[in-house]
Amino acid sequence: MKTFQLPKKTIFSLILIIFFAVSIRYLYFVYNPTHVVSADTYGYYIIGNRILQEDFAKNIFNDERTPVYPLFLSLLMKTAGYPGTPILSHDFFRGADKIVILQQTIGVLSLVLIYFLSNSLLFTLFLSLNPMLFFWEKLLLTETLTIFFLVFTSFIFTKILKTGKFIYFFLLLLSLVFGFLLRPVYFLLPFFILPIIVLYLRKRIYLMSSILVALIFLLILVSYIRQNEKQYGYKGINRSGDINLLGKILLFNLPIEKAKDIKYFYQNIQDYRAINGDPMPYRFLEYYDRGIYEKKDLLNLLPSFNLLVIKNNLAEFAGQSLLQIPQALLEISELITEQKTTNPTVLFPALFTIYQKFQYLFFLAIIFFFPALWTFLKRPNFRNTFVFYLGIVSMYQIFLSVFLSYGEFGRLIAPAQPIIYLFVFIGCMRLSLFKRISKYKLL
Repeated sequence: MKTFQLPKKTIFSLILIIFFAVSIRYLYFVYNPTHVVSADTYGYYIIGNRILQEDFAKNIFNDERTPVYPLFLSLLMKTAGYPGTPILSHDFFRGADKIVILQQTIGVLSLVLIYFLSNSLLFTLFLSLNPMLFFWEKLLLTETLTIFFLVFTSFIFTKILKTGKFIYFFLLLLSLVFGFLLRPVYFLLPFFILPIIVLYLRKRIYLMSSILVALIFLLILVSYIRQNEKQYGYKGINRSGDINLLGKILLFNLPIEKAKDIKYFYQNIQDYRAINGDPMPYRFLEYYDRGIYEKKDLLNLLPSFNLLVIKNNLAEFAGQSLLQIPQALLEISELITEQKTTNPTVLFPALFTIYQKFQYLFFLAIIFFFPALWTFLKRPNFRNTFVFYLGIVSMYQIFLSVFLSYGEFGRLIAPAQPIIYLFVFIGCMRLSLFKRISKYKLL
């Protein structure tokens, strides 16, 4: 029986990566020992407790939050011995300690997978010191799991390209379902990456495998929406997406006359604009009715209102959304900038400043996408196919974040930073200048 054994160079690299990753997380804990709870944490935790403590079948499908992270929070709280503990209580934060440790472990595992994706120790160490990534591990939010989802999906994607084995198609399906149930923005991702597999492998069996994955994923997606329609009269995944689009309508000051038949939102927006109200959609909703989130009949009108307004102002909506891309690429989440500490250590403020400047490299992702597309179509070998895949995922994250949300881009794009950086770094290595001056190659 043939045994699998890693080369000594790989073992040394992994030890170094894990050492750096664990050390920087320990130092950051010393620098800033508090765990961060945001407004969204409340929603995740409440839904998770409902799923575990009330009707499981009813609450696993809901119109507020997809179930993966709510279950992650509540199950770990229960496992830690603090089931249903009131949020912000002393016991809650004792349970949060264990959640953060697990999230940090997942963060380190993501770096291990990134090493196997990039085959570059230097690149992986560069990411291991990125506070824009390890910062999220201390927050009770979805970002750490989302980073792992994107990296793991990319790892499985390469396994499919190399082997074509059905087990990897199955793992890809599980990963894609996990991603959608973690953050609904990934509901379209399978339909962008599966065609790449088909174009690369070019055999009927792989075409059928890809179609099967797409159909099962689509069945799960449709079932989730149908269950929401049955329980809440809501034809969607969750309402946060509708509220984000409402935010874009308010921010862009789009004309709303075509939706005047939906009187509640039409009249309130007219009034809100007259008093120059804050375009933040949650503030708008709560300004007129703090209990609106419980009034499903009113919230069910919002998707139709958004559709009518955006459809009749599509060019302006698209144009103003595209103008947000520079802001989106350079933005740092308020959850990061709000973290204050009296610790005199200069390391982490310096790291935040340095990696904030590195985000200017993200503009290269848009520039490099078109050469990546061309080289993939011209010569779809493994390297070109994988680079194009990285470009697709990068563009997916950037453009859907910009087009489906009014703001918070620093948080929305953060999970794709490892993928975007890898795409950009490979693109730079392909330039003749970098080939001459660099001793290191990616892929």
